[in-house]
Amino acid sequence: HLLDRSLDNARAVGWEGDISEEGFRWAAGVADVPRTVACTQQERQRQFDRRLTTDDHCLTIVGRAVSRRGTRYYIAKNSWGATNALRGFILLSERNKVRASGRDWSWGEIRKRLESFVSNIALLQLQNDNEAAQQRLEVIYEEQKKYRQQMFLYVLTELRFSGGDIQELEDLLLTPTVDNIDQRMIISALTINGLMVFDPLKLRLLVNVYTKSEDIPVKQYALVGWALTLPRYPYSCDSQTTQIVRDLVDNDATVREELAQLQIQLAYCQSADRDSRNFQETIMPDIMKASNMRFTDKGLEMQEDDPMDDILGRSTTEKKMEEVESRMRSYMDKRSQGMDLFFQGFKHMK
Repeated sequence: HLLDRSLDNARAVGWEGDISEEGFRWAAGVADVPRTVACTQQERQRQFDRRLTTDDHCLTIVGRAVSRRGTRYYIAKNSWGATNALRGFILLSERNKVRASGRDWSWGEIRKRLESFVSNIALLQLQNDNEAAQQRLEVIYEEQKKYRQQMFLYVLTELRFSGGDIQELEDLLLTPTVDNIDQRMIISALTINGLMVFDPLKLRLLVNVYTKSEDIPVKQYALVGWALTLPRYPYSCDSQTTQIVRDLVDNDATVREELAQLQIQLAYCQSADRDSRNFQETIMPDIMKASNMRFTDKGLEMQEDDPMDDILGRSTTEKKMEEVESRMRSYMDKRSQGMDLFFQGFKHMK
C-alpha cells in the first residue's frame, strides 16, 4: 500500500499511534495488536470515540522485516534513544484484519463471490411467501454487508495492481451479473486509493468504465473517480494516458458538460451542511407550523380542520396556505442563490 510504496522509493514515513496500548512493548522492541481485536478503521474509530485509544506518539518508519514464522513487521525509529532491545528501534506488526483473515482476494474469487450473491438473492426472492427463505435472505444480506466492508478495505489498501489485475477488475466493473452497489463500492475505494497515490493504470481503468458502462450510477461514480484522481504536481501522466483523457474531453461534448456539472456539484457540496441546517432549523419548521401536518409516533399525519373556523368566519386555511407558499418561495430563492440540499450524499461519498 502507500506505506510500502514510500519505503520502496527510500522514503521514511511518519506514523502516529497509541503507545499506551497493551501491545506496545518498548523494552522488547515489538508492537502488535492482540489477535482478539479486529484491525479495521471502524473498530479503531469506535475505540477512539470511547477514549479507549488515541494518537499520542509519533515514530518514523524506515524499513520492513519478516520473522522466522513469516510475521511481517515495519521497522520504526523512536526518539527515546538506544534504551531497548533493538537499540532505539521497534517492530510494528503489519497485521490487519483483511489480510490476516486468510481469504482469497484474487479478482476471480471476488467476482465469483459477488455473482453468487446476486444469483442466491434472485432464487430466494422467487420464494417470497416462504418464511425460511426470508430468514435466509436476511442472513445473506448481513454476510454480504460484512464482505463488502472487507472488500472495500482490500481495494483501498492494495496499491500494486498489475495489468492483468486491471483487466480483470474492468471486466468485474462492467458485467451485469454483479450488483452495482458492489461495483460502486469498488470504484469509491479506487478513487480514494488514487487520491493517495496517483496510478495511470487505475486512471485508465476508471476512464474505461466511464466510457463503456451502461449502468448510469456506475458511470457517474467512474466519472468522479477519474476526474478527481487526475495527477497533480509532482506526478504526471504518461503520454498514452494523457492522450486518452485529451481525446475523451476534446471529442465529446457530453463529457465536457458532465465535467462542468461535476465542478458545480463540488462547489455546492462545500456548503451542503450549512444549507441543510438552514433548511431544517428555519424553513422546514415554519412550513410544518403553517400546514395541517404534524409529526406523530406513526409518522407524518394530516390534522383535521378546526370546525370553529367556519362558525367564526376565520380564514385560517387561506392564511396557512399563504404562509406555506411564502416559505417555499423563500426556499426557491435560496436555491437560486446556490443553496442545494441534494448534494449532501455526494459530499459524503466524495
